[in-house]
Amino acid sequence: MAWEAVSLLRQNNVVLAAKVTKFVSSKYPKRTKHFKKCSRDLRYIISAIEKSIEKNDSSYINHVIRNFYRGDKLQLVSTHVEMLAYDNLLARITNLFNNENIEEKYLIIVKSCITMLKSGLQNGYTDWTYPDNTWIEILQNKKQTTGWSDRPVDKEMISGILYEIHQHCNSKQNRVPFEIVVMDWSHPEYRNLLFEHAQDQNNDHYNTQALAPYLFVFFLKDRPGMSHHERIMTGSLEIGLTAQMAALSAVSKGLSVGFCKCFDDDHRDQFAKMFNRESPVLILGLGYYEDKNMQTHPITKKEYTTSVGTSYLGKTIHIKPAMDDYITFMCSE
Repeated sequence: MAWEAVSLLRQNNVVLAAKVTKFVSSKYPKRTKHFKKCSRDLRYIISAIEKSIEKNDSSYINHVIRNFYRGDKLQLVSTHVEMLAYDNLLARITNLFNNENIEEKYLIIVKSCITMLKSGLQNGYTDWTYPDNTWIEILQNKKQTTGWSDRPVDKEMISGILYEIHQHCNSKQNRVPFEIVVMDWSHPEYRNLLFEHAQDQNNDHYNTQALAPYLFVFFLKDRPGMSHHERIMTGSLEIGLTAQMAALSAVSKGLSVGFCKCFDDDHRDQFAKMFNRESPVLILGLGYYEDKNMQTHPITKKEYTTSVGTSYLGKTIHIKPAMDDYITFMCSE
C-alpha cells in the first residue's frame, strides 16, 4: 500500500537526510560550510517524494526543483555533488524499501522523482516545462488550526520558514519595526502564561492555537527615527504581511497554522514583567493538524475545546462580506 511506503519515509526522513549529508561532508568537506542547510534541503526532497507517492503527483518534486532557481538561473555553483548525493539517497531508500518489502511500484515512483530532480538541475527549469497547481493547493490547505498532533516538528523546517521571511518579505525601508520570538515548549512557564494571556476577553474560551508545538510571537519594536504612531501603523501592517508569508511557507512544507490575536487584560502586567515586552500583536501557531474536539495542554494536562473562536460556539457567525463590498475596480473594461 502507498501509505506503508509514505509512513516508512516519514519515519526515516531525518535519518536518511543525516546519512546522505554525512556522506557528502566526508567526501567533499570543502563543498560548503553549511551542511545543516544541506540536510534541511534533503528533508524537503524526501518529503516531496513522500507526497509524490501518497498523491501520485509529481508536482511536489517540481516545486523542489523550482526552489533551486531564481528566475531561470540555477542557484548552485555546480551540480556534480548534488547528483552524487541524490544517487546516494536513492540507494538508501532502495535498501530501506527492500528490507521492509515495499511494493516495487513505489520504488519506481522514488526513482522517477530522483530522475526528475537531477534532470531539472542539469537541464534547466521553466514554468512552462513543469506546470502545476502548487499555489492553489497551498491556498486550499491553509486552514485555521486549533487541534494539534503530537508529531514532532523538525526545527530545521522552522528555520527554513524564518529564512524565507527574512529573504523575501517586504519591509518599508528595510527597517523591520517588529520582532519575532520563536518558542517551542522548552520554557513551559513562558508558554503557559502566553496561553493564559491568549484568552477571549468576553468569554471563557481559550485559544488552543497557542498550544501548538511552535509559536511565532510577533511584537512591535522601536527603531531609531521612527515615531510611536509610525511604529504602530507600519509595524502592525508588516506583522500582518510577515505572518501571512510565514503561514504560506509553513503550509508549503506540510505544516498547519493557527492565528491568534485575542489577549486578555488580566495577565497584561504579568506578561510584560516576565517577557519584558508589551503584549504581542499576533501569535502564529505551527505544527501538524489533528482532528480532535479537545486539545490537551502539554504541561497542565488540562483539556480545552478546539472550536475556532466564537464562530462555532453558537454566539457569533463570522461571514466574509461579498467581494463587491470591499473591492472596487477603476479600470478600463
